[in-house]
Amino acid sequence: MKCCRCFFPWLSDEQGEPEEVPQVPTFEDNLQRRCFSEASRQLIGREDCLFGIGQWKQDEEAELKQDYENLWEGIEQTIRKSLQPLDQSEQGALKEAVLAIQQEEEQDMRWEESEEQKRPDWRPQRFRYAHDSLLEEMVTERMQEAEPYPGGGSSVESELIGLGRRIKLDMLQVARQVRGCYPGNVGVCQVYIRFYHQAFRARLTELSEFGLDQPDCTHLLSWTNQHYPSILQEPELASEVNIKLLEPLLPADVLRSLEEQYLEHRETELKKCVQNALQMAEQAWRGGATQMIDGCYFSPLAIDIIQCVDGNLKSCQAVLGDDLTHTHTHKLLATLTLFFRSYQDFLEKVMKQSGAHSRPVVMANLTCLRQFREFVTGEASFPKDVRTTCVSLVTNMRDGCHAHLTSIIHQNLKESYRKLWSHNWLQNSERVCEQLQGGLNTHLQDLTALDYTSRQELLGVLHEEVLLEYVRRMMKRKIKLKDKQQQEQAARALCSDNQDIQTVFIQAGSTEGWISRVLPELAELLKIQDPDTIHLQLLTLTRELPDISVSHVSALLQLRCGLSDRDYPITDSPWQLGRLHCFFYGVK
Repeated sequence: MKCCRCFFPWLSDEQGEPEEVPQVPTFEDNLQRRCFSEASRQLIGREDCLFGIGQWKQDEEAELKQDYENLWEGIEQTIRKSLQPLDQSEQGALKEAVLAIQQEEEQDMRWEESEEQKRPDWRPQRFRYAHDSLLEEMVTERMQEAEPYPGGGSSVESELIGLGRRIKLDMLQVARQVRGCYPGNVGVCQVYIRFYHQAFRARLTELSEFGLDQPDCTHLLSWTNQHYPSILQEPELASEVNIKLLEPLLPADVLRSLEEQYLEHRETELKKCVQNALQMAEQAWRGGATQMIDGCYFSPLAIDIIQCVDGNLKSCQAVLGDDLTHTHTHKLLATLTLFFRSYQDFLEKVMKQSGAHSRPVVMANLTCLRQFREFVTGEASFPKDVRTTCVSLVTNMRDGCHAHLTSIIHQNLKESYRKLWSHNWLQNSERVCEQLQGGLNTHLQDLTALDYTSRQELLGVLHEEVLLEYVRRMMKRKIKLKDKQQQEQAARALCSDNQDIQTVFIQAGSTEGWISRVLPELAELLKIQDPDTIHLQLLTLTRELPDISVSHVSALLQLRCGLSDRDYPITDSPWQLGRLHCFFYGVK
């Protein structure tokens, strides 16, 4: 007979002591080690055995039910730590908890196919529902415990900042550590943000019912439209959170009421700002002092107003965000239109005063008008009708200032103008033009106190008006060009005067060259002798100077003895818009 060592070789001397068979961890072991998925599988196996045979003892059922409760308690404790920094062990436990929840959900689904009386009384467990309810409870508690930000200006602002910081930090924790513990199809970031959104929405609605003062109204709108959405746009959250699935933070009627309160405040502040700026400008004018910067007359009015308007627009954009509508902007900028009308009244009062101080004030405000025009035309947020109205008002004011400044110059040049196209001019045109040039140079030197761009604009206007006065004097027909010699002499003088006047303005800084072709064209008509060529030149004039009329041609032809418009009939050209139209329209 063989000995027992033949049947059990591990008992032989060669093998030494028998190896200890590893023990399978019990449910309690797995629960203690937070191996929740294995613990869940064990309970499911026991449940299947117990209820599969159709007969079981009540004490076994009670024990199994208690174990399930212990399992959920362990899972709950692990999940409650999710929003704290997690080490690898904690992350592993959370993964186990999530896996166990999935297994229990699958077991619920299997039991749904069985008759209700055959199911355990704890089925369905609804661990996923319990999980979501737990997250909602956790979020609610954390939002209630959020510390107000100590640097806030008011209790509302401090609370909003504190709540916002809580949401941001917790959601970043979810994105960085918690999300990896859940399957992708769970969308755990979306689950968490839904609960944070609900809690934040409830608190904002409560605050809005308190009758907020203006600063707190602004803070509430800023968080609604800007700060809170910016949290959801954090790079780590943007791809995980679908904003479209979230309710508006505030009910539509509440939001509209707050926006109206905010816009009324901004409109009031803007009105105060522009009124104060205009009052300061008027006080400076009445005080008789005009600032000079870099040798140019200067008024801070445009800078003050533009900064005020721009600041209000940017504040509205920051507070209202995408809710800043065309209607909102239109209402706010209506204040600017009203300001320009008051500003126009102010400039008219200045120009009605004949004192020596009016001219520097007008020159300083020409710079302001240029700055206003650049701002209005360059600001994309301006509604089209507001921009059109503002540009029209600014242009009218600029033209009025130009007319005021040039009228003073023309008044002082009246004696020089009177000598043009007289017998004295025909005999000595150079001397007459030199006198005109000298007067012009004196006045143009004074215009150096304008900023460069405004000076160029005014020089262009003055150049046109000087030539307009020149042609007007020419068409008064004080002299008759009796023969070819006088006609050629007058044509040469006309071209020479044109060149001299052009030189004066170019040296002064003018870049307007279009008007310089008017006098040479008229000079050509004076010196041509051939009747057919005269007719061709008239046709050229009507083409080059499309605003010239029959009365203009008649006056030109009558400068030459023996010619009239009856000899060279032309059709009266249609008046066209353009600079030459404006020029010849002024020739009477």
